[in-house]
Amino acid sequence: MIGVIDLNISNISSVINSLNYLKIPHLIIKKDQDFEKINKLILPGVGSFEAGIKNLKKNNFDKKIITSVKIEKKPLFGICLGMQLLMDESDESPGIKGLSLIRGNCVKFSNNIVVPHIGWNNIKKKKDCKILKGIKDTNFYFLHSYYCNLKQKSCISTTVNYEKKICSSISYKNIFAVQFHPEKSQEEGLKIIKNFSLI
Repeated sequence: MIGVIDLNISNISSVINSLNYLKIPHLIIKKDQDFEKINKLILPGVGSFEAGIKNLKKNNFDKKIITSVKIEKKPLFGICLGMQLLMDESDESPGIKGLSLIRGNCVKFSNNIVVPHIGWNNIKKKKDCKILKGIKDTNFYFLHSYYCNLKQKSCISTTVNYEKKICSSISYKNIFAVQFHPEKSQEEGLKIIKNFSLI
């Protein structure tokens, strides 16, 4: 059973619709007791870093996520803001600490390029990982104004070019995350969600 964490700041219906389409059993996590019912986690999100972290903390979900991933070794899949929340911090919200499951910070694109980075862009695989099984270098749908700058570059599984080469997905132990939206990326995106369900 996959648990989908509801941050209450964005519409998670696209993720839920994808899981329904793929006939993948899932539960929308609304309270901390729900974590006991699932064996995998999806952390989706659109919105600000500060609002995301505050909503996780308000429901004690931050501690539950860290315990689930670090102690119980449950696979975690972060999507868009959900990927950024895994970092230590973000330029978007100075002084606000992230989950620190992946060491790094979120950096804003320079003023020399259109922000947000929105629309279809081609990813380049850097290494194989379980959620990218059967995925080639192809286009996925992006919508973000900040990007993840990882301290441990070996965690980067794909990159994308937008002004410069940046991280577009990560893979580290039982943690997986993508900056793009697989739930809005048609057939290839559905493959990624299906791959995660099979881990």
